[in-house]
Amino acid sequence: MKQCVSSVLDYKCDQATISDVLGQLLVNKVCSSDEVLPIIKNVIPIYPSLNRESKSQLLRLCSYNYNFITQMSEYAKELGEKAESAIYQDVVIDVLKLEKGSLFNYVSVVSRSEAPFLKSGLFGSKIFNALSSRISIVDYLGYMQTQWEYLFLHTHQYERLHLELFLTCLQLNVPLGIDIFIESVILHSHALWNAFLEMFSKGSSIHQRRLFIHHLVPYFNKIIDARSCSVAFTLLSQIPFTLPVYSQCFNWSNVYFKIAYLGALSDTQRVQLFKEILPYFEQIDSYSDDMVAEMLVLLLNHLSEDSRDELYRDPLSLSFVTKRLHSEERLVRERTMFVAKLLTNNKLEYDSDFTIDVPNIKLEKQANVTLPISIDNIPTEKVNSTAQRDLIKQVKTISLQDSDDEDDEDDEDDDQYFRDILFLKDLVIEFDKAEKDDTSELKLLKNTVKLVRQKKDFPTEVAFYSTQLLKSITTLANKFDEPAFEEWKTNALVSIIVVCPDKITVLYEILFSAELSLQQRMVILTAASLAARELRGFNDDFVLKPVYDFPTKRLPWDTESRSEKLNEQGKIQDVSDIKNLGTVWRSKRLDIEKSRLNSTQNINKFRKYATKFFYPLAHAWLNGIDLGSFDKLFKMHYLSVLRMIITCANPHFEFETMQTLMEEVLKDAIKQQIPIS
Repeated sequence: MKQCVSSVLDYKCDQATISDVLGQLLVNKVCSSDEVLPIIKNVIPIYPSLNRESKSQLLRLCSYNYNFITQMSEYAKELGEKAESAIYQDVVIDVLKLEKGSLFNYVSVVSRSEAPFLKSGLFGSKIFNALSSRISIVDYLGYMQTQWEYLFLHTHQYERLHLELFLTCLQLNVPLGIDIFIESVILHSHALWNAFLEMFSKGSSIHQRRLFIHHLVPYFNKIIDARSCSVAFTLLSQIPFTLPVYSQCFNWSNVYFKIAYLGALSDTQRVQLFKEILPYFEQIDSYSDDMVAEMLVLLLNHLSEDSRDELYRDPLSLSFVTKRLHSEERLVRERTMFVAKLLTNNKLEYDSDFTIDVPNIKLEKQANVTLPISIDNIPTEKVNSTAQRDLIKQVKTISLQDSDDEDDEDDEDDDQYFRDILFLKDLVIEFDKAEKDDTSELKLLKNTVKLVRQKKDFPTEVAFYSTQLLKSITTLANKFDEPAFEEWKTNALVSIIVVCPDKITVLYEILFSAELSLQQRMVILTAASLAARELRGFNDDFVLKPVYDFPTKRLPWDTESRSEKLNEQGKIQDVSDIKNLGTVWRSKRLDIEKSRLNSTQNINKFRKYATKFFYPLAHAWLNGIDLGSFDKLFKMHYLSVLRMIITCANPHFEFETMQTLMEEVLKDAIKQQIPIS
């Protein structure tokens, strides 16, 4: 009968024939391309009118044959916006949604040579792109969630391909993938977790490491707290491979997960990790030094006394002391001696009240871990309402006048000096001097706004010095309680980002890795949103945009009076002169030029950089943020900035993806009881 399927459906395609053909094909389950094609051409177009039994037969047959859904996806793509395309899309959606064993069946019969096609189709966005006009990425990943749950619960023998496919599925959309496949699948129950561990054990070491670092770590880093620290330790200890010694672990934001990770390492691995992190400590990077020091303290707390003695006797282990003690920053020296004392088992004599406080958690392997991990009852600390109102008012209400420094008679000499700063390199030097001399930086902030705005047509020069300027400005504090200091600081950051939008990545790096106060973080977020608005074409009165002509535009003969005379010579003195000329022809070029000039103020320069502004903030939220007692206040402002940026991003070809991600952020905010209105 199989030889006749094509000919039968070509000339006879009634309900009975279709049911008979599908029934016979289901006996052997797997179909050849010759058997699939006539069904796609003759049966799929009438899918909506098929009876329930025939629909069920068709979907079941598709669930056994991966080439069915790939060819239907191709048909849907070729048909474009034709109505028939929706029918092909609906069949593929129904297969993935209703036939829960489809993925299990495909993987069971796929050969190693065919595996790349299965991977690129289901998890490489090929099929999703064909369905994207009907479903969102959240819907698609939801179907994949059901498919993986079925596969985990029914697979008895795993192969390397299983982990490879699972990892590819996670990478389809990393933030959503972590929530859907880590939280809602593998950590949803003990049965699923044990199935995952068995699959994990069969994977290659490269895929194991990649899944651990890029997917398991971000999830645990987001949800683990003091109460669930031992849970994470227990789960990490169960993973059937040697946990990697990851030298960048100091960048993880969750100290409790760091403790769980260190507990799961062997003492030998902890010694190795200490040696790998030590070079970062010697570099004295002001934006990560506190995190590196904290990680070293955690490591030393987890090392045995013998291991610490072994490190202490190694000359290289204490080489950091000499270099760091030459630093002019007191905090750097204090951290150095604190770590050194701990390393020497307090044999080093150094009197100081300075401490690096880390949680003291006793890790215990739990016999019965409760899955899923409870994250709903994490306490949210209350924020002082008065402080909240004052800070929001201070950050959101930015209004300044571009006052001239000449008005300040007391600082006339200083003003003349600052007006002589014509190069950004001199500005960078002055910021360094001000920090060392402990003097006010307010005039430097004003000069930054003027100088950067003046050099808006020279973005290469601004870009060269922008990283250092951003680092200097973001870490400034209003030490002398000067009025409008924060407003000028915000304007300085905005001016740099507007001239060099690519540098928003540097600003975000500072935001997430530097040791900053709440106010400093709030200013960074505010500056990012205001820069986005200006690039989008909006004109905010509280953002200063001084315009300065270069000296060549003000040559001695280019005076106001001469310019006015030239203009007057070109004017018609009497309106009656026009009437006597008859028809006056007007060039459309004038209208075009006028329109162009008028539109320059509203040109959308933001579209090109929208993803750089939005995605890092959204992903950072989903990866977890914790600012202690001011957490709620910070996150309220964070959400308002994200909303402002995504509003500026429209129109954009990735706008729908951004919206989907924003919805995930808002859902997470609701879970954390953060007001989103």
